[in-house]
Amino acid sequence: MRLLFYFVLLVGDLGELEARTARTGSGGDDPHAAFSRSVAERVVEGGEPVVTISARDDERLAQAVSIHQLMIQSIACVPIRGAPPVGRTIGALYVETRLRPGIRFKDELPTLQAFADQVAIAIENARLLAENYARADDLARANVALAGARDELARMLGKRTEQLVEARRDLRQVRAELRGHFGYAGLVGTSAAMRRLYALMDRVKDTDVALLVTGESGTGKEMVARAVHQAGPRGKKPFLGVNCGAIPANLLESELFGSMKGAFTDADRDRRGVFQEAEGGTLLLDEIGEMPQKMQIGLLRVLQEKQVRPLGGTVEEPVDVRVIAATHCDLEQMVTEGTFRQDLYYRLHVIELRVPPLRERVEDIPPLVDHFLTLLAARYRRDRKSVSRDALRRLCALPWPGNVRQLEHVLLNAWLMGEGKEIGIDDLELPATGRAEPGRAEGARPRRGASGPPRAENKAEYKAAERDRILAALGACNWNRAKAAEMIGVPRRTFYRRLKEFGLL
Repeated sequence: MRLLFYFVLLVGDLGELEARTARTGSGGDDPHAAFSRSVAERVVEGGEPVVTISARDDERLAQAVSIHQLMIQSIACVPIRGAPPVGRTIGALYVETRLRPGIRFKDELPTLQAFADQVAIAIENARLLAENYARADDLARANVALAGARDELARMLGKRTEQLVEARRDLRQVRAELRGHFGYAGLVGTSAAMRRLYALMDRVKDTDVALLVTGESGTGKEMVARAVHQAGPRGKKPFLGVNCGAIPANLLESELFGSMKGAFTDADRDRRGVFQEAEGGTLLLDEIGEMPQKMQIGLLRVLQEKQVRPLGGTVEEPVDVRVIAATHCDLEQMVTEGTFRQDLYYRLHVIELRVPPLRERVEDIPPLVDHFLTLLAARYRRDRKSVSRDALRRLCALPWPGNVRQLEHVLLNAWLMGEGKEIGIDDLELPATGRAEPGRAEGARPRRGASGPPRAENKAEYKAAERDRILAALGACNWNRAKAAEMIGVPRRTFYRRLKEFGLL
């Protein structure tokens, strides 16, 4: 029977000592073999080794019951300290003899301590290895999760790609629709008259020849001039416009050519004119037919010499400006009458761009209506409205003496005052056309109650007569306001406004 027993004891998770390795006298490993737990706990708690040749006679161990029960003769127990920097005691290396004393225990104490250090290193290596295995498992799980996330990302990316392709397709469709409305550099309309204008604009956009834009009021002469400017090589330079008929004659010269300090009463500083401000760009002289003849002489000299002299100045300044003139007047007739200089007319009338009136391009009214409604919705940040078919037919049937500007104002009024999402005929404040109503021949008898505007000598009599006419129509229609408005031939919104005005609501 062997008398030597040794154990490797480690502190468990709950703080108790566990025998991880036990070599007993029977020659086998027995992790449940008994040992002096009180001695081992003393070493672990104190961190100091315990070596005794005769345990029963050692005063330190006299109270240990296990010494007597196990008949332990000699004990050598050294602490197993963990790796620095903490270096806490994590267990103990325990060796004992029973029945016979271990006479060499004290001599072998350094060897036991060295062995305990090796045990500590092995335990630390095992711990690090276990952590590496755990990290490897965590990394494997993370890789699996990452692969799943990558697949999900690829799926989402594919979906977004499909959405992008669809959005690009929709954008191409919208652009195609817009091209159907817009003809040239933002101008709306694709009628034959407008296409002829676009072709001429395309020919002159890259030149610096003087242009004369003619057309009725409200046709968009300034927009045509701006489109030529933006499409040409001067497009990134300034575009300035001056209404020659809106500025008093005594101020027009300083507005065009600038002025020096003290040139006139209010000239408290040097001021640049629009010719200098538009350097490198384009200057639009709107309503050129209303320019005073004195100014026509000065303008002609600037166009010939390409130089301007500010009012009150003595030095001429070179200018590089493309001049585009616009007018609704018949300049040729004005030359004949002597109200416009012939030499200036020939200087300006190199190329004429005639903007057709709206009545000559009726097919452009629907895209113009669509354009203005979209513009109004964006400008005022409200929902876009539509126009009913009957209202659109009515708009297309009008002569529009005010042209595109008048159409825009009618739509703005209907858009602001209308309550529904669709603009109907009753929402349109249409001007008097001066033409007979459709389906009514000249001399035909008017509808019942539609006797036309009441005749009166003054405004008070007119209002009284109009009130009587409305009351008569309401009585004839049993106070059905819609039928009464139709009877007297007044738009429903106007009729309701009159009712409120006369206190009949």
